[in-house]
Amino acid sequence: MTRNLGFLDWPAAGLSWLGRQGTHAVAISILLGIALPPLGALVRPFFPETVFLLLCLAFLRVDPGALRAQLAKPWLLLAAAVWTMLVVPVLGLIGCVTLACALPGVSVAVGAAVLAVGAAAYGVRLWAASR
Repeated sequence: MTRNLGFLDWPAAGLSWLGRQGTHAVAISILLGIALPPLGALVRPFFPETVFLLLCLAFLRVDPGALRAQLAKPWLLLAAAVWTMLVVPVLGLIGCVTLACALPGVSVAVGAAVLAVGAAAYGVRLWAASR
């Protein structure tokens, strides 16, 4: 059964829906910015505020009791943080070193040269933009 929404209930209903669809809204906005560059250029100055607003709306939906229960037993959160910030980069480094040891020296040297040229080009771009 539908109910009649008052004048101020319409924005609240829209914000509630947007909070439930926040991740989809961010993904769609990024894809639209890539597909339609003029639209992306027009909206780009407001994108950080939009993402912040969507995250706030999404966090407003968090159940305080469930949040308190998670914070009372933070081991899963700490394990996920350690995995993301330490284990994954170390595994990536081990994989890169293993691959570098398995490849011929010329391939490693060429890869390092390409990486150095890319870093130098990025530095020149930043330097030119700051002038």
